[in-house]
Amino acid sequence: MVSYSPRAAKALALLKRHYNDVDIFVEDTGNHNMWLFIARRLLPGVKIDSVNMLGGRDKVLQACKLDQYDTGRRKLYIIDGDFDFLLGRRKQALKFLYRLRGYCVENLLVSESALIQIGLETNPTHSEAQIASRLAYQVLMEEIERGLRPLFIAYAVCYCLSNATQTVKYALSKLIVHDTSGAKLDAPKIRVRIFSVLRAARVATGRSVVRACHNDISQRATGLPLSQIASGKDYLLPLIFFSFRARCGYKGSIENFKVALARSFDPGQEPYFARRMRHL
Repeated sequence: MVSYSPRAAKALALLKRHYNDVDIFVEDTGNHNMWLFIARRLLPGVKIDSVNMLGGRDKVLQACKLDQYDTGRRKLYIIDGDFDFLLGRRKQALKFLYRLRGYCVENLLVSESALIQIGLETNPTHSEAQIASRLAYQVLMEEIERGLRPLFIAYAVCYCLSNATQTVKYALSKLIVHDTSGAKLDAPKIRVRIFSVLRAARVATGRSVVRACHNDISQRATGLPLSQIASGKDYLLPLIFFSFRARCGYKGSIENFKVALARSFDPGQEPYFARRMRHL
C-alpha cells in the first residue's frame, strides 16, 4: 500500500470525498482492509469505502497539525498509543486527533470470541467448545503476559532514557521457541534481553536513574492491561497467530489473520470513539 506525505493528506481526502462520509487518517501502510473493517465496525451506518494510510505516527501528527480548521467534513487522525500509557504521557492537544486505547491497533483486534469465530470457519465440523478447548485462550494469554509485561517495562525504560538502543523492533524470532502448540516466549532469552536493555540504559544514564525510572514505570504498569503495554503488531499478535495456526489449523498469512479478526472487531474496545465522532 502506498503512503502519502502529511501535506498531501487533505488533497487525498478531497479526492475520496464521494466514497467516504468521514475522512480517517491512520499511521499504517500495510493492511488497508483491516482498517476498513475496523472503521466500519466503529461507525456503523456511516459510508466508509477507503481509509487514508499516511505511514508513521510522526506523519499523522504533522498532517493533523496542518489541518486544524473546520472544513465542513468530519475527520479523524488516528495514532497508536505506543509507550504513552506506560510513560504517563497525555495525547497532544490537537483538534481531530484520536489516540487508540491500545499500544497499537493490532492489540485491539485480539479477543477470544473473534478467535473462536475464525476457528469455526477454519474447522467447519468443530463446535465452539472444541475450538475453545484447542485454543485454551486464557492459559495462552497468561503465558504471553508473563514474558511480555516485564520485557516491555524494560523497553519503556530504555525508550525513555536512551533512544540509541533497539527495543520494539528487536526481532521476536530471537526470543521464542517453537513446539507443537505454536511458538512460546523463551524465559531465559527474555531475562537476557531485559538485562541487556537495562544495562544499555545504565551505561547511558546511570544506575540510580534507571532504577528510579524502572520503579515508576513498573508502578504505572500495575494498573494497565497488556494491550496498553506491549506491541500487538510486533509481539502479541504474532505469538497468538503462531499458536492459533498450530492449534486450529489456520492456513492464511498473518495479514489475512488481521483482516479476519477485524471483521469481528468489538467497538467496545474503543469506547470513546463514537463520542469523539459526535463532537466533530
